[in-house]
Amino acid sequence: MDRRNEIRLLWLSRIRWAALAAYFIVSAFAVFFFEVDIPLVPIGLILLLGAVSNVLLARMPLRLSAMSDSLAGAMISLDVLLLTAILYFCGGYTNPFCMMFLAHVALAAFFLNARWTWGVFGIASAAFIFLFFFHVPVSQFSMHKHHGMDSGFSLHLHGMFIAYFVIGLILAAFLTRMSEEIDTQAREIDELRSREQLERNLRGLATLTAGAAHELSTPLGTLTLIGEELSRALKGKPEFNDDIVMMQEQLQRCASILQRMRGQSAELQGEAPVTVSIESVLRGVVEGVSSPSALGIRCDITASRQLYTLQDSLLSSLRALVNNAFQASSYSETVELEVAEEGENVVFLVRDSGVGMSEEVVSRLGEPFFTTKEPGQGMGLGIFLVKLFVAQVNGSFSISSRLGEGTEVCMTIPRSFRV
Repeated sequence: MDRRNEIRLLWLSRIRWAALAAYFIVSAFAVFFFEVDIPLVPIGLILLLGAVSNVLLARMPLRLSAMSDSLAGAMISLDVLLLTAILYFCGGYTNPFCMMFLAHVALAAFFLNARWTWGVFGIASAAFIFLFFFHVPVSQFSMHKHHGMDSGFSLHLHGMFIAYFVIGLILAAFLTRMSEEIDTQAREIDELRSREQLERNLRGLATLTAGAAHELSTPLGTLTLIGEELSRALKGKPEFNDDIVMMQEQLQRCASILQRMRGQSAELQGEAPVTVSIESVLRGVVEGVSSPSALGIRCDITASRQLYTLQDSLLSSLRALVNNAFQASSYSETVELEVAEEGENVVFLVRDSGVGMSEEVVSRLGEPFFTTKEPGQGMGLGIFLVKLFVAQVNGSFSISSRLGEGTEVCMTIPRSFRV
């Protein structure tokens, strides 16, 4: 986003240089080729002020690019005032370049948000009205006798006045809406690309996990049989007992890892949504966690409330979050699971008082096979699968943690999942 803001400010600076150059060339042509009676010194000073402001904009620190709306809005508003000053010395409303105000409105609609766009339109409109009554007359532009407030405007001036506001309103409304639509579509495209990439990663990970589990099962079975034979053959030799026990434990650990890989591979393949109650979800979570007696549940939503979602993925996600919380803290400490309703969404909050995590670790959670657990305690797929589930149901997921102060995980999903 900072890079995008930087590019916007760069292009605004270029457009301002082009506008200043155009004002200078037009003024020079008007004086030297058409002999229009306009004062060059005040106009030169005004253009110099615009050039200085553009130099300052170009040298603005990159850290301020996040303020691009404010900077761009200030620069475009300044340009409106500079144009007003130029037109003041060049015949005011009689100068055909008074319609250049609309260019600034269009520029604001393209570069800025709706609030800034309408603000620039208001400034330009006030400046346009000002020039009807206050300006230095230029004889070559005097198509009509200037009228005061008491005698009213001529038909021509009425037409210019009305045309300006009609065109300005159309430009401001249409271009603002178009800019918003472009930004919305760009965000949607980015989200679709992210989801497509996630699904490709998912399919690749599912294939890898299933293939690894299949290929490793045969040699593991063979090693298990060899271990049993060795155990029987060395039964009368106590000096080998510890080695045999350690080997059998490691083989059992490998078998457990393969079993988890098969289960997670099945989860990665996807499932169909079903209707399930909050009560059955909570019951399934309690049945599948490592220390159900230490799990404190607070439900601020009717237990019979129905969800239409991916039931197995929801249960495995909640179990993973709760078990992670238990592993991060002492099993004697209570892990809290809170359930609440926000509009059309259901919020699941898992909170522990464990060791917490650094910002760097939190930023990497969800990367496949990244884990902070001891070897054999996990493969780093739990949070990845949780994030995958949340993305599939168009929900949201966040982790808040500080070292020594515990961790809070918030998972929000819609009550009714639409494919």
